[in-house]
Amino acid sequence: MPRRLIAFAVLSTFALQQQGLAQSRATLAPSGYVTINSSIVNQQTLIISGDQIQTGAKSAASVTAPGTLLTVTPNSAFSFQGDAIQAGCGGFSVVTRNGFIVRAGDVDIVPDPKQQTKFKVVQGRGKIAVQTEEGAVSLVRGASTKAVAVGSMAVEKTTACLNLGPVAPTAMAAVFGSSLTALIVGITAVPKGRPISPSKP
Repeated sequence: MPRRLIAFAVLSTFALQQQGLAQSRATLAPSGYVTINSSIVNQQTLIISGDQIQTGAKSAASVTAPGTLLTVTPNSAFSFQGDAIQAGCGGFSVVTRNGFIVRAGDVDIVPDPKQQTKFKVVQGRGKIAVQTEEGAVSLVRGASTKAVAVGSMAVEKTTACLNLGPVAPTAMAAVFGSSLTALIVGITAVPKGRPISPSKP
C-alpha cells in the first residue's frame, strides 16, 4: 500500500477514535450536594460513560456533552452513557442538536438528530412525564413509537423508579415552569408509608 494511503488510513482511524472518545465524555458542573459514583464533587468535573450521578435535595447539576446541554433537578439520579443517559428518579431538561437520548425504564425518549430539540423529562412512581418545547421527540418502547408534538406533554407508565425523594417545587419550577412542576408533584407524590429515598438508575 502506498505511503500516502497508509498515512491517510492511520489519520482516519485516529480521528474516529478521538471522535468516539469525545462522545463518551462530558463536563459536569455541580451546584450543592452532587455525587459521582458516590463521591461528592464541588467543582466542574469530567465524567465518562458509566458514571453514576445523583443530586441532593437542594442541589442541581448541568452536563455539557458534544452538542448537548443537560440540566438535572434536585433529588435526581442517572447514569451517563455518552450519547444518552439512563434516568433514575427525578427531573431532566435537555437541549440537543445530535439526538441525545433519555432512557427511562423501558421507554426511550428519542429526539430527532437532524434538528435542535428541547424537551423535559421527569420520572417517579413508575411514570414519566415528557414535555417537548422544540423539535421532534418520540417515545420508543420496544416496537412501539409515539410522537410527542411540540408544546405538548405525554405521561406514560414505565418500569423504573417506583419511588421518588421529596420534590423541591421551587427549585424544580425554575427549570420546568410552574405548570409542569404541579404535574410532577402530582404524579410523583409519595404515598404515606412508602420510602422516599431516590432510586439509582
